[in-house]
Amino acid sequence: MTGTKVLTTARKMLEIVDAVGFSTGPVSVAELADRFGWSRGAMHQYLHTAKEAGWFVQDDAGRYHLSHHVSVLARMRSAQADIAEILQPRMRQLAADLGEAVSFAVLDQGGLFIVERAEPVGIYQRQKFQTSISITTSASGKAIVAHLSERERDRLRAGGVELAPAEVYAEVADRGFALVRSDWLGSDITAVAVPLMVRGHCMGALSVIAPAVRVDETVVAEMTRRLLEMARNASGELIAEERTHG
Repeated sequence: MTGTKVLTTARKMLEIVDAVGFSTGPVSVAELADRFGWSRGAMHQYLHTAKEAGWFVQDDAGRYHLSHHVSVLARMRSAQADIAEILQPRMRQLAADLGEAVSFAVLDQGGLFIVERAEPVGIYQRQKFQTSISITTSASGKAIVAHLSERERDRLRAGGVELAPAEVYAEVADRGFALVRSDWLGSDITAVAVPLMVRGHCMGALSVIAPAVRVDETVVAEMTRRLLEMARNASGELIAEERTHG
């Protein structure tokens, strides 16, 4: 025992999520209130909160069931255990082949973070390594947002993220990669990013970032080709791991 106080409201919410998840079908406020011995008003508050957070969905009769977000989360948790092991050797090899930094970024709680990175020796100094990057202006951000649902984009906007016009993301989704030329940490850079898709869900974005002076259209094409190849192979391996784990 650590003596840390348990948050009763949080525990109750998790119990409700379990109850809805293990039900054989959508459940009403009244059913859940009776099951827990609560008032309908109290139960409705919990259910409404979970719905607003994206965990529950209501049907036409007002009954609740788990949202698609829960299945996405389950797939992500299953895959995350394998992502680092699968991506790291590929990223190191690509960084060595291209002579440029390779990163993997994920969207989490309304922010975009680099969680894996491979660097060729002598190209980027460690003090220039940034873990949090812009959802709006970065190539990784564009590659990920291009594959979000409108509901997911609305949640980002509600959190204060200013997204690009829809046609920008439509173009990225159509061509399969995002290309950004900009100033990054005081240097002119070119960045190419592609989504890592697993069963239709974007797990994150793989990117190559290089000083603009070293990049022409031929180099951009090679970066893009290699990233798409890596994302495709990694996705296939992650799906195979899912099947192995049952």
